Amino acid sequence: MPRREIYDARNKESLPGALVRSEGEAASKDELVNSVYDALGTTFDFFLTAYGRNSLDGEGGPLRATVHYGDKFANVFWKGGRLVLGDGDGEFVQLRPRDLLDVVAPSVSGQILNPQLMYFGQSGALSESISDVFASLVK
Repeated sequence: MPRREIYDARNKESLPGALVRSEGEAASKDELVNSVYDALGTTFDFFLTAYGRNSLDGEGGPLRATVHYGDKFANVFWKGGRLVLGDGDGEFVQLRPRDLLDVVAPSVSGQILNPQLMYFGQSGALSESISDVFASLVK
C-alpha cells in the first residue's frame, strides 16, 4: 500500500507546505490535491504489480507531493524527495486535474528508474525518454 502525503504550498515558494491529505484520508475539497493523490497511487500500483517495486526507495517509503507552489509557477520538479507542482501561468501552461497522471507518472518513473542520470544533454534526453515510456505503461 502506498504512503501518500500531499501538501499545499498555498502559492508560496516554501516547502513542504501544509499537509492536506495523507494515506487513507477522505478526499479533499481541492480537486488538484485529489488528482495528485490518485496519480501517485496509480503509478505506485503499476510499479508494485509489474516490477515488485515498493515506492521510490523500494522499501515502502512515503510518496510526498506539494501542490500550488509559487505564484503562476509553470513547472514541476523534485526537491528533497518530494514532487513539487505549480499551478501554471494561466496562459501557456495550466495544470489541470484531469492531466495529472501525464505529469506525475513520468516524474515518479524518472525518480525510480534513472535518478543517477544528469538532467543535461544526452543523459537528460535519455532520462526523459525512459520516463515517458514507463509513464505510457502506467497509463
